[in-house]
Amino acid sequence: MTINEAALAALETMTAAMAARNADLFTSVYSDNARVWHNTTRTEQSKEENHAFLAATMQQFKSMEYRDIKRVGTASGVVQQHVLHAEMENGHKLELPACLIVEMDGDRIGRIDEYYNDPS
Repeated sequence: MTINEAALAALETMTAAMAARNADLFTSVYSDNARVWHNTTRTEQSKEENHAFLAATMQQFKSMEYRDIKRVGTASGVVQQHVLHAEMENGHKLELPACLIVEMDGDRIGRIDEYYNDPS
């Protein structure tokens, strides 16, 4: 299935925001009522809660980047698989395979269900 242009643009913005470690840019593609669910906690976050989570997480790393990105369009959005490569200030490196199921709300992201294994 072809990926909706708005969904692709939103995911490209999120990818650039991750590399820039910019939580404002990352959540700028969310609708006001967006929800983000994480499999590790089995809880949902609001746009504001997810922004705070991302900002705190991004501060812990000196670099972060999505690599090996694969995307498949769906009727309501897109599924993205990627590997998050990150390096902490102390030099510790992390590779975290993840999958995002993204539902669009018009030209904004309305929901993300994120799956990954907690490396801790």
